[in-house]
Parts: sequence; C-alpha cells; structure tokens
Amino acid sequence: MEGRPAGQCFGSHRTAAHAGGNHPAGPRIRPSKPAVLDALKDGLAYRSVPYGLLRRSVLTDIGFRYAEGLRTGEDIEATLKLWFRSGPVCYPYGSPAYHQTDDSGAGRVTSSLSNLADEFRWLERLLGSEWLQQAQVAERRAVALKVLRVHGIGALLRRAGASGVPDDALWNEAERAYWSDISSRLYAFAGGSLPELSRRDAELTQAAAAAADVQSLRTAVERHRAAGRLGDLVPASPAAILSRDSVLRHYLTERLRARAGVFSRS
Repeated sequence: MEGRPAGQCFGSHRTAAHAGGNHPAGPRIRPSKPAVLDALKDGLAYRSVPYGLLRRSVLTDIGFRYAEGLRTGEDIEATLKLWFRSGPVCYPYGSPAYHQTDDSGAGRVTSSLSNLADEFRWLERLLGSEWLQQAQVAERRAVALKVLRVHGIGALLRRAGASGVPDDALWNEAERAYWSDISSRLYAFAGGSLPELSRRDAELTQAAAAAADVQSLRTAVERHRAAGRLGDLVPASPAAILSRDSVLRHYLTERLRARAGVFSRS
C-alpha cells in the first residue's frame, strides 16, 4: 500500500449468536474489497468494536480512550474517532475472525433499562464533541443515522416491550420531552435532515416525541412493526431510496458482498 501506512487494520469477528460462522452485518464494506477503507463509503460508523491491530502512535495522536463515568456507550465516540480521524484503515480479507462472547446475561448494563437521559449521557458528549462539530455534514449525517437507527429506535422498542416495570416509569412526560429534544438535536447535528432514514423509523421517531404515555408509545411501535419490509426499504425521502446509506442500498450491497466473499475466512 502506497503512502502513509495504515493507522489500524481491524479484524473480522463473530459473536456467540453467530457461532455457526456467520459474520455480523457490519462494517458495510464495498463489494470491491478496497485495500484502504473509507469511513463513509464503507459504513465504518456501524463498526462499534475496535478489534484488530492498532498503531500505538496513531492512538496517541487522536487521544484514543474510552470515556469515563458512563454506564453505557463509553466506547462509541472513541471508536468513531478511530475510524474517521486516524488515517488509512485496512481490512484483512480472508483472515481468521475474532470470536466475541456474551456471558453477562440479563444483568448486563447495556440491556438494562434506565431513564433516557441516563442511557444517552454518552450521546450528549458525542453531540458536543469538538471534532464532530467540525466534521463534514456527510460525516455527521452518517453518525446521526447510525445513532438513531441502532440506539434511538432500539431504546423505544425496548421500552414498549418491557415487562415488570410500572408504565409511568417506562414512559412519562419527562421521557417524551427528552426524546423530542434529543431526536431534534440529532437532526440538527446531521444538517437538518436524515433523508435516508426509513419511513417507519422516521414515523416512530416523530410519534414517540408526541406520545403522552406508554400505551401511545406501544401503539406507535405496533405501527412500526406492521409497516413491514416496505416501510423499512422506503426512506423518509423517496428520492434517497438508492443513496449510499439507504436501507435498500444496504440490502443490495449485502448480497454483492456475500458473492464477493468480503467476509469469507481462510
């Protein structure tokens, strides 16, 4: 590889849930198997674990470290900065995979419920991060899409489906107001719009901001589930249906990745 050496070369990995050998659907590497990855074109925002060989001097240069004092999400900003600001990143096609296990059980902090403000303390830090504030709109939009799709919608689904917790603890006026504020700030962080967000995710985001109680939230989540594949494939802005970060584009390139053997191991 010509020019500056790679800042890191991250490895393939599979989780305990993929013990049969299937690879998780991330990062979203292009089927052409580029020698040097692009944080935007190869969807590195969706890679949340820094497994691989990391150049110590690069980690020092970018100040890589997990945030302290957070119950969850302490690794998210650090990993994003690693992919977006550390220089060339490569992927070792055909190499053996890391095997990630999860034996923490139901008591795992990441899977437990807390109020939204506590759960998203890491996001408050992320939105105020100087390097992201100075990032290109395309970079901020990619990060906002990942956060809303994975963490935001996930938080709403968990609350709507939780049992054994009083309804007013799952969703109340404070939770509604916080969700309305944080989702609005994510849109602003992304430059004012997230056209690639699926129609059903966009509708759930808006409905939750208006949900007065947990039953209203559950009704919105049921509509989200009932929207099915069409609601998932069609973006909030139909003109973005084939854009790089659309769900349809992801599904199409996922098939091409499989044919190209992007995640095949020797």
